[in-house]
Amino acid sequence: MRVAVLSDLHGNPFALDAVLADLGTETVDELACLGDVAIGPFPNETVSRLRDLDCPVLMGNWDAWFLEGVPALGGEVGPRLSAQGEWCASLLSPEKLDYLRGFKGTLELEVDHTRLALFHASPRSLEQLLLPDIPRAELDAALEGVQADLIFGGHTHLQLLRRRRESLFANPGSVGLPFSDGPSGGPLRVSPWAEYLVATAGDDGLSLEFRRVFYDVDGMLEAALTSGMPHAEWWTSCWLESE
Repeated sequence: MRVAVLSDLHGNPFALDAVLADLGTETVDELACLGDVAIGPFPNETVSRLRDLDCPVLMGNWDAWFLEGVPALGGEVGPRLSAQGEWCASLLSPEKLDYLRGFKGTLELEVDHTRLALFHASPRSLEQLLLPDIPRAELDAALEGVQADLIFGGHTHLQLLRRRRESLFANPGSVGLPFSDGPSGGPLRVSPWAEYLVATAGDDGLSLEFRRVFYDVDGMLEAALTSGMPHAEWWTSCWLESE
């Protein structure tokens, strides 16, 4: 069994194309996306590319907000994010919104006798933060009732691997907006690569490969500045420089 798991594309088709190129001709039995697809500078292009993959997609908080109405977010950056969300939602056609409406809340799969459970943030919430340093008891409570060999969740934009009894819980990170650190109340900082993971299971055992893919981030940021997205200068300033 080989499964590729993507999450949090955040309107960045440049990063998505880099991930798909990295997979190249590799054979995978399943490709899945954990949601938050269109929020970002290129919502239509990202949705179109993802839809062409014809893979299962989980409902993210931004995906749900595009369908139900973007809330007025608080904090220092909240109003900027709300303005970007309203702009993205206004660009999505009824056809693309119907595609988002088909996203699943949770998903259970069995691939070659390996049980998988997938969701955006947690099984019960689209916004719960399961951060890398979450205490064991809190993680067990968040995943209570989930029975699977591999459990995948996104939302935090941080790659993660934790053991939970006989299961492994993993976050593939973010394809389009990988954070360099967890939410701390400080300024947003974004790493100059795309992230995802590939899980492999077979007679020889089980492995999870966390991947970081480099691409032309500077070119993407230049294009974002002319995309028309509100607060694009602030958004591009959050990215760390490539070494």
